[in-house]
Amino acid sequence: MVVRHFAKVKVTSSSLVCRSKDTMVKILILSSLVFVPILSHAANWILPLKGVVDGDTLQTEVKSLPTPLNHVLIRIRGIDTPESNYLAKCEREKYLGLEAKRYLTNLVSQRSKMTITNYKYDKYGGRIVADVRIKGIDIGKKMIELGYARPYNGTGSKSDWCN
Repeated sequence: MVVRHFAKVKVTSSSLVCRSKDTMVKILILSSLVFVPILSHAANWILPLKGVVDGDTLQTEVKSLPTPLNHVLIRIRGIDTPESNYLAKCEREKYLGLEAKRYLTNLVSQRSKMTITNYKYDKYGGRIVADVRIKGIDIGKKMIELGYARPYNGTGSKSDWCN
């Protein structure tokens, strides 16, 4: 195997040769070629819980990927929570979104790990969509049960949180 160094990135004859500013994009593509098969073969994946983005998205870290690609977002499968940022369509939605985020943050605050199952990349490719359990609790079902989320299968219109 021939080893070469380009753009401060070590590459081999069996990987992509990167010489341009697109190095990170090429590394992402290469990493996803390795990462996707790993995702498709494991049944349960225990990941560190690094934070809460909003009411239906958690942050984790995959140590086998290089920085910054190792920071991964997990979207909780089967739920929709109100938007809590500029995407909120009204003040009520923003308020409900902040409440959902606050509840999820409290729910996971004393936890360091989550188990994901039934996972795949979301329709946009930037996040992983998965069933999430923390200490045996199905987070999606719990969020729906308490009214912080509504069922959503990833297609069609999302809930109108303004009415």
